[in-house]
Amino acid sequence: MPADIERYRQFAASRVEQLEHEDRSLRRWLIMVRIGSWPLQIISIVFPVAAGSFSLADLPADSALVPMFSFIGAAAVALHRGLNCDAYQSAYKRTTQAVRSIIEDYECISAVADEKVADALKKAEARLHELRATSNDVPPRRRKALATATAA
Repeated sequence: MPADIERYRQFAASRVEQLEHEDRSLRRWLIMVRIGSWPLQIISIVFPVAAGSFSLADLPADSALVPMFSFIGAAAVALHRGLNCDAYQSAYKRTTQAVRSIIEDYECISAVADEKVADALKKAEARLHELRATSNDVPPRRRKALATATAA
């Protein structure tokens, strides 16, 4: 029985390493989505305001500034909505928070009493399974690795 408990704790430690790697990856993607989203949001605000300012100014009748700035602002709005940046950003935030919480569950396994290790591991595995089942967060490479691991 003590050998099983030690194996469970080692398994939990390996899960912590795996999930920390996944957490770093999710955080990188969240940063990328934010970096891509901010310019689109700024352009969609600033360019229409500039177009309105230009339309109030005494510009020559053949000036292309107003339609050009209006078009660029509208294109930025369409691109931001079309890429669904806000939804991706929210999904990455939720998934990152869930992964961090599950990591804490696995880290706590090293501190619980021996008789509670198996139950704590089952709870952490259930939460991880639920996250995997509800969040389309299984990249193709990990899915392929899982398929070959289960086939072997």
